[in-house]
Amino acid sequence: MVDQMIANRNLDAFSTHAKQRLDHHAEEFIADIISEAERIEAAQNSRNNNAEITATIVDDAAIIVRKTLRPAKRTKWAQFRRIAASILPLLLGVFFEVSKLSDPSYAILMTIFGAATLVFVTVTILWE
Repeated sequence: MVDQMIANRNLDAFSTHAKQRLDHHAEEFIADIISEAERIEAAQNSRNNNAEITATIVDDAAIIVRKTLRPAKRTKWAQFRRIAASILPLLLGVFFEVSKLSDPSYAILMTIFGAATLVFVTVTILWE
């Protein structure tokens, strides 16, 4: 049925590779809807009765998949930012000594490190 829907569309302007990519993404989208519908049905069917996925469940699953209400996967960069935003203030506190602030080089180093930590934590919070 899905293949017929795609075949009935005017795909003359699509290259062969574009049609293959369209098929791939359509299959991926349908697989996502199916798995989301199964998840919704399992959540509603707590007594493990016979599974029945209704049209409403499929519609809800399509909305969830299309609107990406599922939590987004974090990139490696986002994970690094969160870890660094947690560790940098700790390191600043561990290495900070009031008695050494009279040394200009230490004071400048701590000021730069503190400012960098503040900026990094602020940027991380704003991007989340």
